[in-house]
Amino acid sequence: MTTRPYVPRQPAPTTATIPIMRFDPRASDLERWLGPLEAACMDYLYSADGPRTVKHVWHGMRHSDHAYTTIMTTLVRLARKGLLSRRRAGMAYVYVTTCSRDEFVELQIAAVLRGVEA
Repeated sequence: MTTRPYVPRQPAPTTATIPIMRFDPRASDLERWLGPLEAACMDYLYSADGPRTVKHVWHGMRHSDHAYTTIMTTLVRLARKGLLSRRRAGMAYVYVTTCSRDEFVELQIAAVLRGVEA
């Protein structure tokens, strides 16, 4: 009898809509809705030409002083918020954006406007 290696179950993919994040009209670009590190990670992933692992993002953001585990936690939280999707590739997770930068901004502006109209 052969034994198979342990592979943790993957959560069911969700197609949840992206919730409105906090809104700060004084901030610029994605930092209006996301924290500085979240915005930096999303900027990197939007400029990437495909899926990226935590290690790719961490190396791509070498100008910051953040630890590998900090970037990993940030990407997990962005995936939980619906901004990223992730899948297992070998021993690592691969992250990809669920919408374009323009779509994200459009969704957030529409949510702010709905909040003002209500």
